Amino acid sequence: MTLMYAHTGVLEEVNAGWKKTQRGDAGMKSLLMAIDGSPNSDRMLAVGETLLAAWPLARLTVLYVTPECLTEKSSDVPQGVWEKETKCTADVKKRVMKTMESVIDRFEFVHVAGRVVPHICSQAEKQHADLIVVGSHERDADSQAALGGVCAGVLRHAKASVLVVE
Repeated sequence: MTLMYAHTGVLEEVNAGWKKTQRGDAGMKSLLMAIDGSPNSDRMLAVGETLLAAWPLARLTVLYVTPECLTEKSSDVPQGVWEKETKCTADVKKRVMKTMESVIDRFEFVHVAGRVVPHICSQAEKQHADLIVVGSHERDADSQAALGGVCAGVLRHAKASVLVVE
């Protein structure tokens, strides 16, 4: 697993978080992780558990956003797609709950539908997130879209530090 730190100082803070834990220093308190249900989401959840171990007083919100184009409000959605997305959302929530059961009292699962990047950024602001964790799917390193649209959008618009998990 590769971890990239989008803002300087986050790597040092993650490393320092382990040391702070030993001294009882709280460190980060609010973490937001945006997942898309892909296999990369499982790796991200493992990172979430690691971050919660580093900061024993932190809470993690796992956010799953159904893209606006897949909602029942969109007139362009073929019949049956909304039902498949509803089932996918339930499957994602079930996987998250199972993976995070060891820290069940320190995380919550949130599902919303709409424009992905604005929802991630607004949720981060709403909960005063210290860190946003997003995934990036493997792409050609020479591509302008090396990080992907959602990841790049969050990096551009987020007010909090962003951790990108590949």
